[in-house]
Amino acid sequence: MRFTRWILAFTVVAAAGTTLGFIAFSLADREYTEQVAGLDRLLEGEATLFARRTRAALLPAYDSALAMLAGDAKPTVDSPALRTLRLPDGGLRYGPDRQSRAVSADEQAQFDRGLWGGESYEFTRHDYARAIDAYSFYLDRLSHPDLKDRLRFRIARAASRSGRTSLAIALYQDLHRSGSFARENGLPVSLLSGVRWIDLDDQPETRDSVLLTLRDAAPSLPTERVAHFTSAIAPNDSVLTAFIKRRDTFESAVSEIDPSGSDDVVLGEHYLLVTTDSPAGVEIAGVPMALPPFEADDLRLTMLDSKPSLEMGAASEPLRLRDDGSTLAWIEVRDPAHRAKRELAAQRRTVAKSLVTLLLVLVGGACVALWIAIDRQRRLAELKVRLLANVSHELKTPITSIRIFSEMLAEETLEESKVRQFGRLLTAESRRLTQRIEDLLDYAQDGRAAQTLVTEELDVVSLLAPLADTFQYRAKDHRVDFRSDLRAGTEELRSIRTNANAVERIVLNLLDNALKYRSKDEPWIALKLKATPRALQIQVKDNGVGIAPKDQERIFEEFFRARFEEYGVQGTGLGLSIARVLAERIQARLFVDSRPGIGSTFVLEIPFAVDLPQQPKEAVS
Repeated sequence: MRFTRWILAFTVVAAAGTTLGFIAFSLADREYTEQVAGLDRLLEGEATLFARRTRAALLPAYDSALAMLAGDAKPTVDSPALRTLRLPDGGLRYGPDRQSRAVSADEQAQFDRGLWGGESYEFTRHDYARAIDAYSFYLDRLSHPDLKDRLRFRIARAASRSGRTSLAIALYQDLHRSGSFARENGLPVSLLSGVRWIDLDDQPETRDSVLLTLRDAAPSLPTERVAHFTSAIAPNDSVLTAFIKRRDTFESAVSEIDPSGSDDVVLGEHYLLVTTDSPAGVEIAGVPMALPPFEADDLRLTMLDSKPSLEMGAASEPLRLRDDGSTLAWIEVRDPAHRAKRELAAQRRTVAKSLVTLLLVLVGGACVALWIAIDRQRRLAELKVRLLANVSHELKTPITSIRIFSEMLAEETLEESKVRQFGRLLTAESRRLTQRIEDLLDYAQDGRAAQTLVTEELDVVSLLAPLADTFQYRAKDHRVDFRSDLRAGTEELRSIRTNANAVERIVLNLLDNALKYRSKDEPWIALKLKATPRALQIQVKDNGVGIAPKDQERIFEEFFRARFEEYGVQGTGLGLSIARVLAERIQARLFVDSRPGIGSTFVLEIPFAVDLPQQPKEAVS
């Protein structure tokens, strides 16, 4: 029926679409029979005029970009113009890697030995005093200021780790204020030292000083680095926030440039980009552009990336910054009224046909929707009838357990401890029967009743042990090998604050389902506890029929039951739906891992330290 319903709906929509398409094609096939030479000349003149206006608006930005590439203008955190180097691998680099002078091979070797020796003490042996001595030893043997500053940075780091905070602060202050060219992992040592200085001595004047350094270094740093330091030092700084936003817009425009293209001027989104080749890659300068308003009386103006395919009533003009330069874009001018003036009568007829077609589609859609709603109500009525027919089966399980224990008490001579044990099990099964009835009453009221969940410190083992004992007798009665492992890993468990009744109901439901769909050959069911770093898992495993992948989420829907006709299992289709809702209300997760013909593992995963609302204690329905 569902397939037929969708076929009918598709047929209605297809018919309506075909009708509308036929009308649209009939309009598109109309040819213009009159030539309006005067209107065409007017459109061409307007296109040329707007191309000249746009060129005049872009020339200042073009000159600024050329000055940036020539080195006449230096980008700052406040300047709107930006410059970058696109490397052969597609990456972007900002600013040169400056250093005070070239490093000799001997000095580099001395630095490498000091680095290896100091870091072996600092990170491997955690002997920070010896690390400081090793760094200092090689510091005295270096003359290159950048290498010396890098070792001084490590001395400050080791001093901070060893608890010599005053020494670390003094070194970080000196490195921050020195304006050193030294870099660590591509970042200025002066900036890194300022950040470490803030970590050790977070004062307003400290942050102000480091903020100025960050503003000065920002044009030469990658955008993600600037954003990282800004969030750590001054997340509310309007200058850096605006700079990062400009960088993002600029890089988005740069990413649109074709690496294999030969254009030296590119019109990007919000930016005019000028490129030039260099030995290291492609130098790109970008300047924000302000285009004139594309407005004209009774005309529609558009800027396109490629030459448009023109029809009657439209004209175009190329946009170039130089007469012999490449085309940046095309200015298209179109007269929307050109077609209307010729086909006013036809358009009125089209509007009338469109309205009739739309009315037919709406009426047809309403009929389909009404039919679907009636079909849904019919299916719901069938489900309710099936629910009432299966109530006896849902109540049979706890009643059977009560009968078994009652017969054992009546027919056997038992020890007093066994009598007490069976009494507790009878009480548990009676409570379970009450909960089944309350579930059915909730759904009989056409919705899930609002339930109050009581929070408490829960001993999972003490909660599940009686359930396992009760289920042991039921499993034995059905010749099922039931295994419970409630101690494995419990030494790792922390206190769990959750709702005992909700957990009990979920586990009972999972055990019931495992018993219903048990294997016909040497069936077994296992109840197991497992602790993970963040949660406690209650697992119910079996070697039963399994669940098809397409049904592993649907089994948690109301009234849905997987098809296993050969098992002849009855049920309402509400149990797993209730279990999933209860799991969500205690902030837990209920899921299944199953393979058809092999078995299933249902897992209730309860996070540690869950805080549920504190409310007056009421039993969970």
